[in-house]
Amino acid sequence: MHTKRLAQAGMAALAITAMTGVFAPAAYADNSTVTFEALGSGTAMTIDTDPAVDRVYNAPLPWSRTIQAGPDVTLFQVVVVGSGATNPGCRISINGHVVAEQPVGGSAHCIYSR
Repeated sequence: MHTKRLAQAGMAALAITAMTGVFAPAAYADNSTVTFEALGSGTAMTIDTDPAVDRVYNAPLPWSRTIQAGPDVTLFQVVVVGSGATNPGCRISINGHVVAEQPVGGSAHCIYSR
């Protein structure tokens, strides 16, 4: 009788362990609010975001766009091509937390994978 209970408890634990890998972590279970920003002054010739919404042309800086991304979206990036002598900066925030940032004068390419 004792052996049977141990076997049942072991199988239940195994089933629970196997099931936990099926579900997305709680942090990604719902849609996330993602904000892309281009930092600096002047004008950006182009701004590209991924997931792609639309390429933005001749955008005055600073610039931002906020989208909703589902749990299946795992890669985010923004690439800013400036029109002045100094490269713009960029930033990506998810649910209000900065996850990637390049300062003004940096590479102007921010990327984050979750």
